[in-house]
This record gives sequence, C-alpha cells and structure tokens, in this order.
Amino acid sequence: MLLLLFIISACNTETKQEAQTKATKVIVETTAVKLEKRDDLKSYFGELRFSKSTNFVAQQSGVVTKLHALLGQKVIRGKAIVAYPPIDYQLQIEQAKIQKNKTFKDYNRQIELFNAGAVSKVSVDDYKAQFEIDNKTLEQLNNVNVIKAPFTGIITQLYVAVGQEINAGEPVFSMAQQGEVEVQFYVTSNEIKDIHINANVFFIINKEKIYGKISKKAMQLDEQRRAFMVTASFETNTVMYAGNTIDIMVEIGQPKARVWIPIDVFRKQNGQHYVYIVKDSIARQQNIVIGKRTETEVEVIKGLANGDEIVLSGIDKVSDGTAISIKNKKY
Repeated sequence: MLLLLFIISACNTETKQEAQTKATKVIVETTAVKLEKRDDLKSYFGELRFSKSTNFVAQQSGVVTKLHALLGQKVIRGKAIVAYPPIDYQLQIEQAKIQKNKTFKDYNRQIELFNAGAVSKVSVDDYKAQFEIDNKTLEQLNNVNVIKAPFTGIITQLYVAVGQEINAGEPVFSMAQQGEVEVQFYVTSNEIKDIHINANVFFIINKEKIYGKISKKAMQLDEQRRAFMVTASFETNTVMYAGNTIDIMVEIGQPKARVWIPIDVFRKQNGQHYVYIVKDSIARQQNIVIGKRTETEVEVIKGLANGDEIVLSGIDKVSDGTAISIKNKKY
C-alpha cells in the first residue's frame, strides 16, 4: 500500500514538473542557416543620380504665368510645364484678350443679324475669320517662352512659382527619366583592378536592396582626386529623388562560402559575439566570429555550420539553457 502511494505521488510530481516546464517555455522564431557563396563586399560612397536627366534654365527674362506640374509629378513627353512670357508681353496679352472678346461679341451679333435677314453671309464669315485670327494671336502670345517636357519622366526640382519674375540663365525646373539611376564613385589605383564591368553592386533605400551592375570604369586617373571614377547602373522605379550621397556595396574577388545572418540576431558580451542555437528545444549560447557587415546582415566566419538552427525572435527572453517553443521556423 505504501509502495503504491509512493508511485502515485512520484507520477504526480513528474506530471507537475512537465506542466511547469511546458508553461515556462519561451516562444521564439528560428531559422536554419546555410552557406552562401558571395563575392567579397566593399563599401564606397557615391552620388546617386538619374541616368537621364535635364536641367532647364530661362532663355530670357519673363514672368511665370503658368505652371503645369508639381514636384515629383510624372509628366509625358510634349507636355507644357512652364510658361514665362517676357514682362512687356503682359500688356499685349491683356490687349489681345480684350480684342478677342470684342470680336467674339461682334461675331455673335452678326449671326443674329444674319438670322434676321439684316446682313449677308459674307459679313458673318468676315467676323468669324477675324475672331479666329484674334484667338490665334492670343494663343501665340500665351505660348511665348513655354518649356515642354522632352521625354516622359518625373519633375525632380521646381525653382519657380506663378507670378515670379525670372532672369535669363536662372533655373526653372529639372526632370529625369524614371526607371534608370546610376551611382558614381571613386576607387584607388590598387582597387581598380579588382572591379570589373558587370560586377554585382547594390545599395539600400527604405530597407530595400536595389541591385545593379558596374557599367563603366575610367581608364585614366582623375588628377584632382587621384582616383579612378566608376559608374554603377540600376533599373528601379523606387528612386524618386537623386543628388544625395549613398553607401554602395560592390562585390569583388572570388566567391567565398560563408554563413550570413540577420544583423539583429547576434549579441555581444565582454567582447565576445554570440547567437543562440537550438538543440533539443533548448537555447544554447554559441560564440561566433563575425566578419563583414551590411546594413541588414553580418558574415559569420567561425562558430556556425550549415544547417544550424538559430533563434531569430524572442532573443532577449532567452539565455543559455532556456527551454523554448518554436512558433515559426523560417527557411
């Protein structure tokens, strides 16, 4: 009888311990790391620019009377963007409007008289022809110094507003063909030999990687900078504005098989980097040696092998030996 009670008590104790362990498990997300062959990455700073862009300046002095686009707006080829007739044209335009309105009234009056049998059809036609001439004259005056879009693209800069006086040579607006951008950067004479046409490059904008290729590299040294200019080209509709300096990553050298992990999954303590790997539903601290970094990833030189399962989320809730429950395993 005592033996039976002891066995039942032991079973109950084990059941309670299992329930307690299950209740205290930390819920995490994990992923299995894998070896990836990547070229060595090198970072450079360069100017982001549209591959095809145009700056427009005033050819003569005038006053902006019409502005048909906004900053960042897409415009089609041939669309009138800005009209800035010369200042002395304003009086002519007002006089032409008055003359057009007068002729229009006279023309309508002639139609009424013709319907009443008071004038001939020739008289009506004469007034109609004069009205068309006056209308054409006003159109020509309004279209003096009109700049039209030479290609379909987006407005990247607007320097004027309606009613503003501008002088010859002053900027009016800029536009660019969306979809193609480039980054120009400079490398040393020792680096130029490792950069090849069509080599892979990328930059990050709004947390999105934009991939491209090396399209040009200078054969002559820039005497002022004492470096070689390199151009990388990208096809993307993500970029709306340019002219800023960005960090561009260039892949150079022979591909090497390395483990890459998200940059926010490792920790550092007493100078040692580490991650948590999963073994039998237990989180174990695994020391690692890291190498190159990007804005989103870090290279692991030592400490992780192909297929190791690491904790992605819930990292700050676990420590070495913590029991875990995997909510989602990413591949």
